[in-house]
Amino acid sequence: HAEVDDILARAPYHKITARTLTDPAEIRDRVAETRARGYSLALHQIQIGEIALGVALTGRDGRPWGAVHVAASLSEWSPKDFAARIAPLAIEAALAIRMGGVMVGAGGIATGR
Repeated sequence: HAEVDDILARAPYHKITARTLTDPAEIRDRVAETRARGYSLALHQIQIGEIALGVALTGRDGRPWGAVHVAASLSEWSPKDFAARIAPLAIEAALAIRMGGVMVGAGGIATGR
């Protein structure tokens, strides 16, 4: 995708942790993986010991304008278990936000726009 290449060509690359991705080719591969599975999974990128999952919020044109982001501690979750449990919930939340609908969270609280 030309837009991804353009963004990567202009982006500043700063390591926040020793494991922060800064290689444009590797980041491009991660973007492709994210598009294919519908969510992104990041380990140790912003904080050592953190796992984060993100789902893009896209407009009618398919371009992202925000994200649903959930982070947790790797001391409490394996990447496989975190993705299996959290990805479906984050995807559901993203769909509800995109549609402007109301959803009921795990605590039974209705939320919406």
